[in-house]
Amino acid sequence: MLDELIQYLGAHPGVLTAMGITAVLAVVGLWYVVSHHLQAIMITLLSAAGIGSGLLVLYRGFRTDMKDLMGIGLFLIVIFPIIFWQAVKLIEPTEPEARTGRRPTPSRAFFKRKLS
Repeated sequence: MLDELIQYLGAHPGVLTAMGITAVLAVVGLWYVVSHHLQAIMITLLSAAGIGSGLLVLYRGFRTDMKDLMGIGLFLIVIFPIIFWQAVKLIEPTEPEARTGRRPTPSRAFFKRKLS
């Protein structure tokens, strides 16, 4: 099957070029997302893992009828969304303060009308 694919791509250079361009754009897009949003990605993954572990502990607690595991599982399920919310609020860009009054200018004399 691989031999057939190689023969097909050799016979159709336009398809090979399109696949190459798509691969390059995918790598560039992945680099951009990882370099600019790594903190948000890590927060999301860690929070999802915490919620998942809470669900697993809660499930094990119900299966073995252990109240302490049920409590720990519920605690994890409640606390990780709160942690996620707070972390996302910290990394959100803040809006600049609105300035009131006159706008700053280099020199008010520049804007005066000529009298002559």
